[in-house]
Amino acid sequence: MLKYIRKGPFEDVEETEKWMAKHQHQLRTHDGKGPFAPLSEEQLP
Repeated sequence: MLKYIRKGPFEDVEETEKWMAKHQHQLRTHDGKGPFAPLSEEQLP
């Protein structure tokens, strides 16, 4: 029997998209901030 664990919300589309964006950001960075956190001065172009 195959079992799996659902991570994050899965009923509300908007909430799921926000969660996925945050989760992908956490996987790609190690700054400890959320994906919508303002940029620091050193990160500005």
